[in-house]
Parts: sequence; structure tokens; C-alpha cells
Amino acid sequence: MEKQRLEDIRKTIELFKLINRCNHSGQQFTEYARFYKYTNEDLANILMQMDLRNTKSALCPTASGDHALNLAYFGVKDIDTFDCNRVTEYYSKFKEMAVLCLTYEWFQKMMLNTRTSKNHEIEMEVIRSLPEVYRKYWEEVMYVINDTKKENKGVFELTRLDGEGTRSDNNIYQRSKEDFDKLKRNLRDTKITYTNCDIKEIPELYGKKDFISFSNILEYRRNIFHNDYECAEFIKKVYNEQLNDFGDLMYFYNYFDEPQKVMEFKEFMMYLNFGMKKTYGSCQGEALTLKKF
Repeated sequence: MEKQRLEDIRKTIELFKLINRCNHSGQQFTEYARFYKYTNEDLANILMQMDLRNTKSALCPTASGDHALNLAYFGVKDIDTFDCNRVTEYYSKFKEMAVLCLTYEWFQKMMLNTRTSKNHEIEMEVIRSLPEVYRKYWEEVMYVINDTKKENKGVFELTRLDGEGTRSDNNIYQRSKEDFDKLKRNLRDTKITYTNCDIKEIPELYGKKDFISFSNILEYRRNIFHNDYECAEFIKKVYNEQLNDFGDLMYFYNYFDEPQKVMEFKEFMMYLNFGMKKTYGSCQGEALTLKKF
């Protein structure tokens, strides 16, 4: 096993032990941190409003794995994902394999009832089906989790605090057996990659895409860029150099329960004087996009 993978196992075990001592730890967006169980964006309703019929390639955050899975549901076949948190790769691959090897009923049991005694058996079935590098990671991590926690959530012991990112209906593939089975069929010939990187590295790491999403990462833009102008120039660079003609750049997601942040970002949008701005909304929030012509 390569050195980085061994380091990932060691650091994840350290993260779990830290969480075990203090339930509120591991919440920061760092190299080894908790992950969201589900997306907290209304991806189902947002993506249904968009025309993705000619979208063949995409770039999106790894996060909970749901950005990639929802895009795969809509037929996107080449999906690259990025995240500063290394643990998200392992969770996203686990969730991808769970779709492929479980029925809709068992997937929902696993995702919605993480504290049941049956859940450990379902998780282990998924882990045994993973490619070796991911299987070994989860076997090592689960060994420690099960050794130190009598009542545990297994894989989900590493999710962010209950109540954050817990809406399964944000995923179109979880809404019905038919939707789940459609994703399962699509995943068999979909390529999803995982890269650990900072958002600022994207121009150097990726080629052109039909669809690019930054989720709500730029909510923290003042921790990433020196000022709003530099952030706007970054978006412009990605738009000009990495977005294919007729492609969509989803550069921000506004949550309606955070009105102050909504107003702040609408002021920032004045710096974006290129592309065709379009907003896709739902009852929870709205995705802000730039269309390239």
C-alpha cells in the first residue's frame, strides 16, 4: 500500500479518536475532517431545471459524493471531483459502491438508520466489494471504530454532527426505486475521479469541462483569496479557459436561511461582468450560474 494511503488510514483513525473524546471536534474544512452524510444543497430540484442532455464531462466538489452521483443520474459520463478533505474520497467511493452493490431498499436502510444493529452488516458488505485500496482503508478504520465504540455508526461515525446535511430528498436518486436503479445503470459506465486539492489549484489540474460546480465553497472566499476582485478573476479564468462553449459554471449556492450571506454575495456578483447569468432556485436555496456562448 502506498505511503499516502497508509497516512490517510493513520490520520483518519486519529480523527475518529479525537471525535470520540470530543463530539464537536473535526468540523473544520481541513485535510482530515468529518464529511457530510448527504449534500445539504437541493441538487435534485436544481439539476432538474437545467438542460444537461449534452453534458458529457463535469468537475465538482467530492464532498458527500452526491454532486457526482446526481450528475451521473443525469447521464454525465466523465466526472472529476476535488476536495481539500482527503477523507471525502473514501466516503464517496464507499457510497458509489453502495449504489452498485445494494438494492434500493437496503441502501435506504443503511443511509437512513445508521444506528441499527443491522447497519454494520450492510456496511461491511459494501466494504468487501470495494477495490482493494479502499477496502483496506475502511477495514482498518472500522476495526478501530468497532474496538472502541460499543454503540457505533460505523462509517457514519465520521459524518458531521446530526442535523447537518441530512436531507436525503436532496438527491434525486434516493426519491424512488426507479430513480435509484437508473443511477445504478448509469454508474456502470461512468468514470468518477478523486483529487485532493485546494480550489485555487483547479486551473492547473484540469482541462475543459461541459459543467463545473463550486457548490458553496466561495462562501468562504475571504479565507481563500485576498479580496473579492481576486476571487472574481479566478472565476473568470476558469470560465474562459476551462468551460466548454455552451457549458455551465455553477459558481455559488445560496442558502435562503442565511439572508445576510445571500446579500453579501449578490454584491460580489457585480464583479462578474461576463457570461450569461442564470439562477436556478428551490424552496431551500438557489444556484448561481454562468452560461458560456
